[in-house]
Amino acid sequence: MAVIIVVSFIGTMWNLWRPAEVVHRLEAQFDVRPDGKVAVRYELDWDFGKPGRHTFGFQIPLRDRWNGDGFRHVIYEATDLKVSSPTGAPAEFTTHGGSDTTSGALDVHVGDESVTLFRSRHTYVIEYVLSGAVYMVDGAPELKLDLTGYSFPEVKRFDAVVTGPQGVTHAVCAHRGGPCRAEVTNGRAHLEGTHVESKLVFAAALPAGSVSPPQPKLADRRAAADEPWSAEVAHEIQPDGTVASQATLRRRLAAGQEEHEAVVDIAQRRPWNDESDLILTEHDVRVRVDQGREMTVAEPWMSGKWSTRDARRTVSWKQLGRSSLMQVDYALTGGVVVDGDKATVVVPLAPAELPASWSVRLAAPAPIEEARLVVADGSSRELEVSGSTLTLSSREQLGVDGGLVRLTLPASAFGDVAPTLEPSLDTHLQRRLLTGWAGGAGVAVLIVALALLLRGPRTGGDERYVDVPPGQRGTVVGRGKPRIPARFEPPQVDLATAGLVWRRRRSSALLSAVLTQLVAVGSVRVGRTRFGRLTVERLTPPADPFLARCHAKLPSKGVVKRSHMQLIRESVQAQQEAFAPVLVQHRRRPLHWILAIALLFGVPAAAIVNLGVAQGREESLLAGNWVFVALVSLGAFIGAIILPTGRSTRLTAEGTMLRDQLVGFRDHLVDVGRKPVATAPGRDVATEYLPWAMLFGLTRRWLRAAGQMAGPGHGLDSLTRAHLARSARCLGWLTVAGDFSANVDD
Repeated sequence: MAVIIVVSFIGTMWNLWRPAEVVHRLEAQFDVRPDGKVAVRYELDWDFGKPGRHTFGFQIPLRDRWNGDGFRHVIYEATDLKVSSPTGAPAEFTTHGGSDTTSGALDVHVGDESVTLFRSRHTYVIEYVLSGAVYMVDGAPELKLDLTGYSFPEVKRFDAVVTGPQGVTHAVCAHRGGPCRAEVTNGRAHLEGTHVESKLVFAAALPAGSVSPPQPKLADRRAAADEPWSAEVAHEIQPDGTVASQATLRRRLAAGQEEHEAVVDIAQRRPWNDESDLILTEHDVRVRVDQGREMTVAEPWMSGKWSTRDARRTVSWKQLGRSSLMQVDYALTGGVVVDGDKATVVVPLAPAELPASWSVRLAAPAPIEEARLVVADGSSRELEVSGSTLTLSSREQLGVDGGLVRLTLPASAFGDVAPTLEPSLDTHLQRRLLTGWAGGAGVAVLIVALALLLRGPRTGGDERYVDVPPGQRGTVVGRGKPRIPARFEPPQVDLATAGLVWRRRRSSALLSAVLTQLVAVGSVRVGRTRFGRLTVERLTPPADPFLARCHAKLPSKGVVKRSHMQLIRESVQAQQEAFAPVLVQHRRRPLHWILAIALLFGVPAAAIVNLGVAQGREESLLAGNWVFVALVSLGAFIGAIILPTGRSTRLTAEGTMLRDQLVGFRDHLVDVGRKPVATAPGRDVATEYLPWAMLFGLTRRWLRAAGQMAGPGHGLDSLTRAHLARSARCLGWLTVAGDFSANVDD
């Protein structure tokens, strides 16, 4: 049962952590020709996550907003499409869709349904020529493209190069994920970044006159719902720390729709550092639509999660037409933090999601010393400043949704300001720390559990005869730990009784030793099949009653099977049960079993219940943290194993006497293993003592020493003796494989 539980746990964890479909690397090249067409080449290191795939698909975006106009689209055209695979995967492809579809993209399916990919990772090269993507902007040609659209899985890393007839002058890129860096060197634009999880867009400006693109092909944009298409935001930072803001938001309205709704989000909480969040307070919120018609502002509710929270309001109105203008006026306090002679001002960019075309202007009461733009993923970049104003626009900055600006000004520009800082709610970091602690604790518990299981039951409090030397029977019973002398002959006791005292539990090594002893006393002749399996032939039964019973369990002649070893195991258990009351005392502790059951079922159940409750509370550390729950459950399972096996087992005085004899003989075998000695003629000590070496866990050491001993013995050479030991150990292990406390010798 324990093996089944462990295998099920490992299988569950593998399914949870099995790699998903990803693109490990995307290398792209865009070569702008003098006629405005662009030669595109993609090289994709695509990992499907598991073998067995036949085809995959992706999209080539062929439609984009025209210069930020929410009503018009510029149309692209893709021709001369080619697909190949350097790794030998099928590269046949089919296409459908185009710029006139709802998605505005060309769908490409690559592969052969009749061919199964037995590798999960392949490389594909995609080439085509794109027309219409280069057009004039402010008198100079510009290339603006979406590299991935929404059809690609996560791209772990991308590298792109943009070239032109006379080079490239400027480039920017952005995506919602990891960082994206764009730089121009020697007229070549280099774009690189990591962890692309959605659209990856870039723009590259070329020198005026270097390209003569044709007139762009434009089309009306068809929208099924209202869409924002431009935003103009002005922030004025006042000496008392208040930030007065005015946002003008233009929206494109769905045709024929009279009821409209928009969302206004005003920042309430933003991350300050790893330990604290900055609390912002809003004042004087006004919303006007449709030529200044003022709307009634309802009470807001909190949106967002963790350390980024907004006061969200929904504005509804009726209007017919193609566009609408909304103006939002509000003021925020609490965004100024003074530290020494410097003051840091936190200004959220806008009260709504920024559309494709936007501009933000900030005016400060003193010259701005430093400005940084912080985006939603926590990364930041420095902005160029001059004087007391700062202007940002969609032409210079991409991918700033949910962002804010941090300005550094002289502290003398402000009066008495008192910001409100609270402990951080950013549970991303806290959850990682919690999972790390749980993982470390789980590994530590696992190491302790394995050590305890290998050590076996606690042995404190053994009784012994204190009026005689160790290994002899006396009359006075007490406790102590005397020095045990070496013993040159094994104790006069059967292996089952010796194993009970030595290991105090069931052991595969004991079963292996019994089988080997039958060979050592000459009651069984051993051999092997052509496939290496152990064969036996029963000879004269041994004189020892216990060995005689085990001898009867073996086949008269043939291969030793697990069923035979199971019968020997029953004989061993019967022998141990007969002598256990005289040799071993067990301390029964029901509390151990009660705690084990509570750990095994109670702790995982409580963790899962808490996880379910936490799903509705995103600030909870347990929300979605299945790794933590799995580690807690594993720790509980290991604890449930430790408690029952940790019961105290002590020996009686008779048991300790026998154990002292075993310890003395074990020490002698260790010494012989270090310095092999010659044995008496006619006596095969190597085979005679092999069962005891197996009982003590000294099998390999003894076999090495036995190879250097003299004496003909029963005709067992070193190879046969080693084969007997290996086969016996294997059979013994298979017999008790379902028992966690089984100890397989080295």
